[in-house]
Amino acid sequence: VAKPAPAAFAEALPNPSAFEVRNEGVSGSTACGLLNGTDGRHPAWATQMANSKASVVLVNHAINDEWAYDVATYKSCLTSLARTAKQYGKQMIFETPNPTRDSGSWGLDVYVNAMKQVAAQESVPVIDQYSYLTNYLNGQSPYAICPDGLHPTDSVYLMKGRYAASVFPGLIK
Repeated sequence: VAKPAPAAFAEALPNPSAFEVRNEGVSGSTACGLLNGTDGRHPAWATQMANSKASVVLVNHAINDEWAYDVATYKSCLTSLARTAKQYGKQMIFETPNPTRDSGSWGLDVYVNAMKQVAAQESVPVIDQYSYLTNYLNGQSPYAICPDGLHPTDSVYLMKGRYAASVFPGLIK
C-alpha cells in the first residue's frame, strides 16, 4: 500500500518526534511464529526482547492465526508474548485486526475475543481496530473496506493508523 498503517500511526501521533516507530510486521506470520522465531525474519521473541531498546511493543495477530492454530494455542502464544515482553521491561499493547471475510461468531470474532481475554488476564491494553472498523462498517460487509476480503484499502490503512495514534497516548505508561 502507499502508506501502511504503522507509517500513518507514526505521522498521526500527537508528538511524532518523541517516538521511533518501526514496522516489524511480516506478511503471513502468526503470533506463535513471532514467539518461536519462525516468522521468516526474526529470532525467537525472548531474544528480540532481550536485544530491543523499545519501551512499547504493539502486536497485531489473529487473521493468519485463525487458519494455523486452534484458539487455545493462539491464546498460549499471546500470553507468552506478553509475559516475555514484560519480563524484559517492555510495555505490551495488543491491536485487534481489521474485520475480514472470515468475521463472524464462527471465525475471526473468536480470535479477537481470545486476544481480549488474554489482554485482560495479562493487564495488556488493547487498540481495538476490530470494533472501530466494525462500527465504521455499520452493517456493511467487510468487503466494503477489504476488496479481497482480507487486506484493507489504502484509505482504511490510513484510518487504522490514525485511530491507533488517537488511542495510543492513553494506553502508554
